[in-house]
Amino acid sequence: MNIASNPKEALNTMRDNFYQAAIKDFSRAIELNPEDDAQYYQNRALAYKDYGVFRSYKIKKAADKPPVIALFNNSISDFQKILIAQPSRKDITDWTKFVKDQIASLK
Repeated sequence: MNIASNPKEALNTMRDNFYQAAIKDFSRAIELNPEDDAQYYQNRALAYKDYGVFRSYKIKKAADKPPVIALFNNSISDFQKILIAQPSRKDITDWTKFVKDQIASLK
């Protein structure tokens, strides 16, 4: 893609690739370091959340919603794994609520 001819679309493609790579990298880190997984789960959850928010801005029709909701659900799943090990994490509880609110806004 030529950035000069369509800079906005080029930047969107770069951001999309960035989020996908981050999620893949954090998933690999969880596989390689299962004993240090809380931080990796948090980072991956935030990447899923941010990617979901980014993708939600581009929703044009109802068929675009399920993949975004899936990203948000993956984020919640990772946040819940953290809360099982560290139930007093208010920041994680707040992020979980934020993501659930994002899902509700899409329905």
